[in-house]
Amino acid sequence: MSDRDRLVLKTKESLYKPVEIEIDGKVYQNIKTTHAVLKEVNRLDDEIKDDSDFEPVCNIITFLFNIDMEILEKLDKREVQDIYTFMKQKFQEIEKERRDLVIKTFANIWGTERKEEKAPNPKRSGNKQ
Repeated sequence: MSDRDRLVLKTKESLYKPVEIEIDGKVYQNIKTTHAVLKEVNRLDDEIKDDSDFEPVCNIITFLFNIDMEILEKLDKREVQDIYTFMKQKFQEIEKERRDLVIKTFANIWGTERKEEKAPNPKRSGNKQ
């Protein structure tokens, strides 16, 4: 078995670059987005009813970036909303890139097989009877 036949994951590291935000010169990186983390984010996201729901948005940000609530409470509500919007956009971009990569990979595999299948059969020589 070659290394190409094996996917090796190191669970302490992420395969993906983290999403970062900077507040007053301090950089915060999102925690590793495991299934459990995404499930919790979706649960917290469901608590947001409209633009005036400040606390659920803060809960998502503090959870994902390990930021103390005191830091977010010092920010303007619009700044907190900007962080939330940025985070959602980045996660959507990452998911789109991952999906596009998978689609492109399979398209290359299927495209090669289909080209081979469609190759013309060599003509038979000889007379038909």
